[in-house]
Amino acid sequence: MRGKACAQKLALALLAPLFMLALAEGTLRLSRQGLPVRFLQAFSIAGTPCWVNNPFYGYRFFSPELARSPPPLACARTKPRDVVRIVVLGESATMGDPLIEFGPPRMLEKMLNAAGGPPRFEVINAAMTAINSPVIADIARELRNLQPDVVLIYMGNNEAVGPFGPTSRGRSRLGTRLIPLRVVLTRLHLLQGLKLAMESIVSAGRDPRVFHMDTVGRLALRAEDPRLASMYDLYADRLARIIELAREAGAEVLLSTMAVNLSACPPLGSVNRTDWTDDECQRWADAWAAGIQAQAAGRTEEALAAYRTAAGLDAGHAELAYRLAQTLAAGGHQDEAAKWFVQARDADTRRYRADSRINQIIREQACRHAVRLVDAEADFRATGADAQLFLDHVHFTFEGTYRLAGLWFRELAQDHPGREMPDIEACRRRLFFTARGELRQAEAMAVRYRRDPFTNQLDNAWRQADLAATIQRCRQANAVANLDRLRLQYQEEAARDPADPFLPLQWGSTLLEARRLTEALPLLMNYMERLPRHFEARLMPAFILAKASQPDQAAELLLGAGPPYGWYLSEHALGLIESLLADGFRNEARAFGQAVLDRRTFFVGRRRLTAVVERL
Repeated sequence: MRGKACAQKLALALLAPLFMLALAEGTLRLSRQGLPVRFLQAFSIAGTPCWVNNPFYGYRFFSPELARSPPPLACARTKPRDVVRIVVLGESATMGDPLIEFGPPRMLEKMLNAAGGPPRFEVINAAMTAINSPVIADIARELRNLQPDVVLIYMGNNEAVGPFGPTSRGRSRLGTRLIPLRVVLTRLHLLQGLKLAMESIVSAGRDPRVFHMDTVGRLALRAEDPRLASMYDLYADRLARIIELAREAGAEVLLSTMAVNLSACPPLGSVNRTDWTDDECQRWADAWAAGIQAQAAGRTEEALAAYRTAAGLDAGHAELAYRLAQTLAAGGHQDEAAKWFVQARDADTRRYRADSRINQIIREQACRHAVRLVDAEADFRATGADAQLFLDHVHFTFEGTYRLAGLWFRELAQDHPGREMPDIEACRRRLFFTARGELRQAEAMAVRYRRDPFTNQLDNAWRQADLAATIQRCRQANAVANLDRLRLQYQEEAARDPADPFLPLQWGSTLLEARRLTEALPLLMNYMERLPRHFEARLMPAFILAKASQPDQAAELLLGAGPPYGWYLSEHALGLIESLLADGFRNEARAFGQAVLDRRTFFVGRRRLTAVVERL
């Protein structure tokens, strides 16, 4: 009896706290307190029940200051009968970074709908910056809601550097097995609230951090690092799970290998082996220095001999492999050069690119699960045109986007005979890719290349000079652009595809840049009304209203996306104030900031916004 009583007390001691936690979690959910945790949210747009993206989804996996938003998404909850719905899963390269309006999902949709007539293809961009397979598997749990016909998976660049990469889980294989559980726990409102409270305490009194690549993936990992083995196991497991979830949602699965920049992207990190003698180390250093000197002087054969000597001592040094590949290519040894470019990528200790093992896993999973495969890696390697196809290590130029989306198109078009792929110039028109679009793309990349880890790249100085020349050329072309001709192009494309929300955004922002505010405002409001939960959609119309001395209307517009607001309200209010000040509208900036403060007595970052307004 005594033992039974002790057991009951122990059970009560364990179950009572769990019951209280469950009660608190249930209360928070029923009262809708805290931030939403699912990728999709139900929302009504113009009376139509829709699914929209949750702007706070990234808060589950990142600090709120650094969390990325999913791309804007809005689709009918009940899929129309004449629509083929394709959901694209992946990371930033899949999403279309740096400008999603010119990314692979939108390009694919334009290609598939070029012929007109039924069926209509709807491509949903469910990719997201900085995530990896454990997070994408979590997104895939909601595929059933989207009623997809096809799920296209293009993922693998962020496995080492994403939220559950080797940096966060250490060397333990047990830790790897627990990652799916850790992802599930991030859905708890209690844990999310605790995390946000801790973040608020830690961030108090300092300026917000800014997201860039070097805020993730700082850990250097050589190819033989044992942590990579568990990473590959997790990737294979999560990819298999995503395929399973897609099939449970009634979709066909299309896998794609990962195309990355090999020949025009020097490694971002290189580390020598540590298990060598002092003599070997010195011999390697001498050969390395001799190779660099000979390569710079154009003495190809001499450089090649020196680099081969160094590679015999340490072939795992990524920059050595890259320089050897460059020298081989310069000497006409293209096949051998291609192998060393691959080696340079695989040896890169800053693992921002899918490597050979990731692509091998994709092929294995496609075979194991009998799903269709597009071998983008092999196709891009065969072109030998990385400099024309990539903006950086993995993100695509317009030409690269056209090539990747074209590979997907040709595979999908087999199920829809009679559809021909439009040429690249037709796609430029359909996506409204003008000199202004190319300029914005180049400006975004110029900022990126001025930050780590790119500043340490072998060709960084040349890259920055090349981008500066591109920016100058695009500015000149943009300055003489014929607005009447662009207006006709916009009207033609809007009539062809009235459901495309990016067209009014692009034409409206073009008019805004030309200071035609009255014409721009209704177009930008149109974009916002189509994507009401997308915070960024409110920025330009709010800017126009604030500039027109309508601070109250501008503040109401910005506030209309929530609550909740997270960091978005203060971040965007401060951004608008900065833009107004840059244009010389100091009084309007102060009035707008005060209007936001007057309407909300509490939000994250209010103290910082107050300080800025008081200084104006």
